[in-house]
Amino acid sequence: MSDNKFVIKNGTLYKYQGDEREVIIPSYVLRIAPEAFMDNKTIQKVAAPIRLVRLGNRAFYGCDNLKEVLIPGALFRRMAIKKIFTNPDDIYFRFYASRGLEAEFDESYGAEWDDVSEESVPAPEEPAEEPREEPAEEPEPDISGGKIIGATTVLVDVSESITEEPEPVKEEGDLTAAVIPDVTEEDGDQRTLEERIEAVTPEEIPPEEISAARKRELLNLTDFLIEDTTLVKYIGVARQVEIPDFITRVGDNAFSGADITDVWIPESVKHIGARAFTWCENLSEVNLPEGIELIDGLAFANCSSLRSINFPSSLKFIGESAFHACSSLLKIILPEGLTSLSRRAFDFCTSLTDAVLPESCTVLHEGAFSHCESLRSVRFSNGLTKISGWAFAECGSLSDFDFPETLEEIGDVAFMNCKSMKRLVVPDGVKKLGRQAFVNCTGLILILLPEYLRAQVKPQKVFQGVNGVDVEYV
Repeated sequence: MSDNKFVIKNGTLYKYQGDEREVIIPSYVLRIAPEAFMDNKTIQKVAAPIRLVRLGNRAFYGCDNLKEVLIPGALFRRMAIKKIFTNPDDIYFRFYASRGLEAEFDESYGAEWDDVSEESVPAPEEPAEEPREEPAEEPEPDISGGKIIGATTVLVDVSESITEEPEPVKEEGDLTAAVIPDVTEEDGDQRTLEERIEAVTPEEIPPEEISAARKRELLNLTDFLIEDTTLVKYIGVARQVEIPDFITRVGDNAFSGADITDVWIPESVKHIGARAFTWCENLSEVNLPEGIELIDGLAFANCSSLRSINFPSSLKFIGESAFHACSSLLKIILPEGLTSLSRRAFDFCTSLTDAVLPESCTVLHEGAFSHCESLRSVRFSNGLTKISGWAFAECGSLSDFDFPETLEEIGDVAFMNCKSMKRLVVPDGVKKLGRQAFVNCTGLILILLPEYLRAQVKPQKVFQGVNGVDVEYV
């Protein structure tokens, strides 16, 4: 493609003056100005750069033979497609769905960008034409409900193909004719951007063979930043979200703060990253499928509307503060295979009333259920050996539980201010009572301890604040 086919200045492509059927726009182009390709009857395919952040109105109006467009998915989701293409329903769209989606939509050119900004060099003057009747303005369409003839997605990182803009060449009118650079990589790869795109593009599927469900799935990909099989970030606006079925990991902070109410997680997901859904305050229900093995720290912290969550049998680990302050959560049943519960995993779940622990769980770490003020019933596992400090501190409603015979240690202030406890029977296996383990448990009327724990009770102030009841040693 000749050097003089593009008119470019400061990252904006103002005019394409060529007659090629397949056009690869230079990789350093960030914006395509209004009417840049208007009335080009030759162009059939166009590959936009992975860093493209803005498309002007009517950029491809009158391009009657345009059948295929490769474009960043994040940009496609944001733009008013019918203001840019004359017949978008007839175009086969392909999307970048990799690190290239990090580009933000460029609002500095205005919501409409009907004209080139004053600071920019105007596009070349066109020969006088008869006045064109513009189509009536339409509201920005919901692309998830629009018709698409075909779609496919490039799920690999081609961002390494991006090169810096070459030194401008001054021409008449101070316009820049940009040279399209070849891609040069350290490993000796001399392919052009076009060749790299073709090498990673999935095999063509005739549009008529793409099912409606697959079209919806492909459109859905424009709502995500995806790197390999990790969902890096949700950038959509829908409140009900379906994660694509090839994702294996929901990345750290992927949905953090998102205004979502429901999320469907596929069976392919194995790992939910740290803070993945933190502060999703309207998220009300999560169904975790079989296959998930790890929920990392703070993954669902501060999801204050979350009322229910199922835990699959495949789950092996729940991270620190994973469900911190899920203040609407009502009941949890943890699966076999979970060997411990991390620090503060469910602390400040103020509506939680019931918790069931599996026999595989041997340790409750510090503060696991602290400040769960509505927690009434806990079913401890027969394999539990240690209840760490603060595990049930400030659980003022806790009354219904029995310690398992396997228990060996109760940590410092583990049951502080559990004022609804009426009976306490510590099994023979317990060798250590922590300092103030049952401080201010003022509702106690029966306390039974093994004789050998007598020496620990007073020095450790185990029952400080508990008056009117004697400890019985057996």
